[in-house]
Amino acid sequence: MAAQKYTVRPQLLVSLMVLFVIIFSALYFVLDAEAKVKQAQLDLLQAEKEMYREQLRELQSDIIYAESPQGVEQYARAKGMVMPGEVQFVAGEGASLQ
Repeated sequence: MAAQKYTVRPQLLVSLMVLFVIIFSALYFVLDAEAKVKQAQLDLLQAEKEMYREQLRELQSDIIYAESPQGVEQYARAKGMVMPGEVQFVAGEGASLQ
């Protein structure tokens, strides 16, 4: 049995190459668009993360102040408390001394 020779027409090779280029180009553009969307989402999440970090820093600062003697005194005075030996004067109708 003799070996058969197969010949491929140049038009077929060119057609296949064009088909591959079209398919891979379409895939590239689809994946590139998805990558841009994902990058935009990542940028948004990073900005949100930084905002939450700033809020955390502010809250930690508020906690440190609230636990300090000055913060405790400010809170107590806002609730109407006085230091030992102090007298509170309340202005207005029906005011009483405490």
